[in-house]
Amino acid sequence: MGEYPGVLNAHVHKGFYEEFEEAKLNFLKFFKETIKKEKKIDEIVIVGYSLGGVYAVLAGLFLKEKFPHIFSKTPLTIFTYGQSRIGDSNLANFISKNLLIYRVTNTDDLVPQLLGIGGENADGQILYTHHDTEYWIAPGSNIVFKCFPKGSDPESKECVNSRFSRKIQKSHKGPYFESILKSEKLKD
Repeated sequence: MGEYPGVLNAHVHKGFYEEFEEAKLNFLKFFKETIKKEKKIDEIVIVGYSLGGVYAVLAGLFLKEKFPHIFSKTPLTIFTYGQSRIGDSNLANFISKNLLIYRVTNTDDLVPQLLGIGGENADGQILYTHHDTEYWIAPGSNIVFKCFPKGSDPESKECVNSRFSRKIQKSHKGPYFESILKSEKLKD
């Protein structure tokens, strides 16, 4: 883990952050071109699946910091599907307070469970925590539950965290794209 710049005592997955930093200039160029080309923008939406969900959240943080004049008038909404944890509880709290995110998980998808649940281990090593509310697609259905943390726990123990599994192939692929997004079926 590395420190997340500009947020006191917040830590981010170093590899995720370094990869985002490498792609940031291309993303910034695309964003500026789009803003320039559009006459009126009512809302900006960023969508990411799996690792793309991590990058969608990092992009949202970057954009709000870089363009406060745009986001004081234009709402930013982020949708992530099957996203891994990004950083520690300090970063998760910062993300929850500053971004509107719909973090969708499926059944017993392993990817959102990766990197452990927040806090520190016996050696004081900082572990990872999800940000805010989870929208969980229940097993064997297309019913979506809204899951909240309870008490002092940083994450809900219900929903995807209640069903630890190693079934990454099946659960990670859907039904995100079949029923929630109404998209074409993904091709392997």
